[in-house]
Amino acid sequence: MINISGLTGAAPLWSDYMQAVYGNYDLLAALVTDGVEPPAEFMPPEGLEKRPLCSIPSITIGAVDCTPGGEEWFLTEPEPTPVPETEVVVWEEVETAVFRIPAVPLPPIPLEAIDSEVDEDAPPPQLFCHFNEGTELALLPPDALPQLFLSPPRNPESLKAVHEWAQANNIAILPAAACDEELLALARDPNAPAVWRITSPKEGEAVSGVLPIVGTADFDPAAVQFYKVELGIPDGDNINWVTLGETHNAPVVNGALEMLHADALPPGSYFLRLIVVKDSNYVGEPYTIQFTIE
Repeated sequence: MINISGLTGAAPLWSDYMQAVYGNYDLLAALVTDGVEPPAEFMPPEGLEKRPLCSIPSITIGAVDCTPGGEEWFLTEPEPTPVPETEVVVWEEVETAVFRIPAVPLPPIPLEAIDSEVDEDAPPPQLFCHFNEGTELALLPPDALPQLFLSPPRNPESLKAVHEWAQANNIAILPAAACDEELLALARDPNAPAVWRITSPKEGEAVSGVLPIVGTADFDPAAVQFYKVELGIPDGDNINWVTLGETHNAPVVNGALEMLHADALPPGSYFLRLIVVKDSNYVGEPYTIQFTIE
C-alpha cells in the first residue's frame, strides 16, 4: 500500500501522488515491473471524465451562473434525457450540491418585529425564500428569478454557523424557508402599484375556439384605475390594437382576465397585451405575447 500520509489538503491532486511515488526512490524501485517504472502520466480508465467545478466564491447572492474553478474527475453518466418544458418549478442541479432555483428576495426584518426570545441556535434572518419543486410556474411572482444556491449542511447543528458565514461573505446558501403567502406578502415591493402578466395562452402557442385569457392583474383599486386586454392584429409593419371586452377595475390573481374568441378570427399570427392604467397612464410596459390562431 502506498503511504501518502505526509500529503496535506483535503483533496490531494494527481501531481501530489506522483511526487509521493517518484520522490521516493525506494518505493519507485519496488514498483518496477519487468524493468518498467509505473506510468508518470495519469491514464484515466474507461468510465471517468474530467469536468469543471464551480468556484465557490462565484456563487454569490443573485448569481445565475458560476465561474469555473478547477476540474475534477467524475464517473461518466449516460447522455441525459432532454427535459421537456414543464409548468412547474424544477430544481436544476448545476453540479453536486449546487442548484439553480427560483427565489424571491426578502426585506430586512424591522428591529421591533424581532422576538426577544428568538432561538439562539436558529439561522439568521434569511435573505430569500425559495420555491419547492412542483410549484406551478403560474403562481410565481414576477420577481421570482432563478439563481444559484449551495446546499446547506445536513447536520442541523451547523446551519446557524454556515448561514452566518455565507451572509458575511456574500455567498448564497439555499434559503431555509419556502415561499408562502406570508413571506410573499412581506417580499412585495410597496412602491410597485401593480403586478401583471399573462400565463395562458403562452408565447408562440397555437390556439383555436373560445378560450379564457388567464393571468394576473393584481393592484390596489384605490391606487389603480383599471386593467384591459388588447388584441394586436398585424397590418404590414404596423399592429392595430383592439380592446377585448371591457376595462376592469377589480384585480384578478391567477384567473381569467378576458375571453378570446379565436374562432371569429382568420388563421394567422396575433398579439395579446395586458395593460394596467393609473392616472390615465400606463403603470408600466404592457405585458405582451405573440400567439397563433389555427
